[in-house]
Order: sequence, then C-alpha cells, then structure tokens
Amino acid sequence: MLHLQGNQKQTDEQLSIGLGKIESVFPGEIFPKGVVHELISNTAEEATCTSGFISVVLGS
Repeated sequence: MLHLQGNQKQTDEQLSIGLGKIESVFPGEIFPKGVVHELISNTAEEATCTSGFISVVLGS
C-alpha cells in the first residue's frame, strides 16, 4: 500500500501540518496533501474518532 502513497520528501514547501506522531507513519513523515484519502469506520465509536481526525486535518 505504501507505493500508492508515493515517496514524498519533506522540503521547505512541505512542512508539517501539526499532526504530531500521526505524520511519522507516512512515507517521508509527511501527511500527503493534494490527494484523496479514504477513511473507513465500522462502528459508531470509530466514526466519532474518524470525524475528530478529519476536523483536526481540516483545521490545519
């Protein structure tokens, strides 16, 4: 799956968006921007967490 995310390298133009440790799991430790992300929630609890995550990303 990582090959679908691309191999982004951090440059001056691609700075952290403030997600902390979450960004470290992505290739190059950069949350990919300008792409489509699919988030799947199977329960109400997961949907709540997913909504919170989306809120943080959109607020960045």
